[in-house]
Amino acid sequence: MFIGDRGYGTGSYIKKHQRVGGPWQGKLHGSNTKVFVTNEYNSSQTCLYCYRKLSHTYKQKEGKKTLNRGSFICHNPECVGRFRVLPRDRVSAMAIGLAGLSQVLFGVTIPEFDPHPTAAKSKEFNKKAEEFCRTFIV
Repeated sequence: MFIGDRGYGTGSYIKKHQRVGGPWQGKLHGSNTKVFVTNEYNSSQTCLYCYRKLSHTYKQKEGKKTLNRGSFICHNPECVGRFRVLPRDRVSAMAIGLAGLSQVLFGVTIPEFDPHPTAAKSKEFNKKAEEFCRTFIV
């Protein structure tokens, strides 16, 4: 199980509801399975098909265009998931899992999810991913 590292959200309020969280969740899950804390940088803003930035969708409400903060859409014309509305929570959960899995398998995170990307880190990720594919994928 992968848990993001950007904080637990305890004590902050969303729409007048207090967020409940904390280190107890990781400890509780850790009693039954392995828990990895992973980087969640850009996890909810990156398309998982083309790794480009996602845009918020808009909805029409009483003749006005308002921003819909619960979903994203990819505008890349070459993307497999183009113009498909994606739920924010599902995208970020999948991206956190993907970033964590790459960290476990390769020892390096995917460059698009790295808060401080460099050419050397990208090259190292590509090299390790190629080695993995040659070794395990026939």
